[in-house]
Amino acid sequence: MLRAALGRTAPRALLAVLLGFGAEGLLWAGSSQRDGYEAALAVAGYLALAMLSLDLMTRWRVRDLYGLAAVGGMVALTYSALFNPSVTLREMPLSVLTDVLGGQALIAMAMLLLFCMVAGVARRWAWLAVPVSALIGAAWGVWLRWSPELGGWAALPTTRETVLWLGGGFAVAVLGLAVLTRLSAPIARPHLELGAYEWLFVGGVVIIALYRQFDQRTIDSPTYLALSGLALVCLAMLWYRKDSYFAWVTTPWQPRPAWLPLLASLAVLVLAAYDSYAQPQAIVAGLPMFQFIRLMFSIVALLWLPGVVLLIGLRAVIRDIQAKPL
Repeated sequence: MLRAALGRTAPRALLAVLLGFGAEGLLWAGSSQRDGYEAALAVAGYLALAMLSLDLMTRWRVRDLYGLAAVGGMVALTYSALFNPSVTLREMPLSVLTDVLGGQALIAMAMLLLFCMVAGVARRWAWLAVPVSALIGAAWGVWLRWSPELGGWAALPTTRETVLWLGGGFAVAVLGLAVLTRLSAPIARPHLELGAYEWLFVGGVVIIALYRQFDQRTIDSPTYLALSGLALVCLAMLWYRKDSYFAWVTTPWQPRPAWLPLLASLAVLVLAAYDSYAQPQAIVAGLPMFQFIRLMFSIVALLWLPGVVLLIGLRAVIRDIQAKPL
């Protein structure tokens, strides 16, 4: 009974921690003006996003980078519109590039990949997480150091020890939930799909968040319509390719984390951030490093969504051609 319960709760809690740390820790998107109610709503939002993401990933057979990119985009758009619009949408329309489709989407994709590594789905690529963690850690240290001064969203002040507290807490949470996930019973597809009560929880969180944002007039209706349109594009990408592969939970599956790459990745992430935090801000391509990172976010935003749409369309055309008899 306990192992079966872990099979439903541990993967969702693990993904919620990953998404929450990516949005709030790595991108330091929390505002000093956020009150306790908004913080509690954000925590509930991470759990709802994790539950919904796993439902989509299992129901629509997401098991490649194209699918993860679409799910990551939906996570970033939903988080930005419902749970932290005062920060992520503060400078429309520029914020859609730099924060939503750029930084938030990129980090959400990275957290989904890390989840797959912890779950043992992508074991053969696990060691690639070490150099990627070093790169993310170096950028994180710069971002954490300079975002309170240059970010423009009233970010909480930080010190070098903030890296250790955030990184250490994140590592302990991920390793603990990875152990619980490993101890769970084999996970079948129904374990990760939303049931009736779970849909009620997700729907309730969304309704409360919508009421909160419209009540405070945080963002206007045209912005919601624009973000909803982009989210529908991501959803269409998932639906269009959902029959391309067999689901990775077609049969019951026992999570087997890649422990050594996971430990190495977490250690490298924290150490790289701790080192880069203390370094003077370098000038890259004529820009301070903080601004250069924001420029990279914008470039990623301009490339990933149309690029993934194009690749999915080309693969669909190739499949149709191959399926037709000569």
